[in-house]
Amino acid sequence: MVAAARFQVWFGLLEDLVAHDPEETAPGNRSSAVMLLHELVGAGMRAGAIRPVVIHSSGPSSFAHLMFRYPLNAEFDWNGEIRLTTGMDDSEGVDRLIAEIVTATGAPDGDDDE
Repeated sequence: MVAAARFQVWFGLLEDLVAHDPEETAPGNRSSAVMLLHELVGAGMRAGAIRPVVIHSSGPSSFAHLMFRYPLNAEFDWNGEIRLTTGMDDSEGVDRLIAEIVTATGAPDGDDDE
């Protein structure tokens, strides 16, 4: 679990990184900024902190391609916590995800600045 406010900071910083260079990978990280943002979007959607919005549909209906935005949900309780999960059964995957997000964004995980 991470503080929702911390999640919000990480999300904004990763969005900025991805806007400038989606393939940016911080030294020592395995995952690029876009992949880290993808993980946060998934966790945010599961928690209700992010609501996908269709922004574009093109082509004939049988071949339509949808494009989405993933804005933060203003109605979410940003004073609470969000569960980060990965495909791994133990905390190793989550710990690595947090460490890589901290490395990519420069924003601590909350334990360092409280």
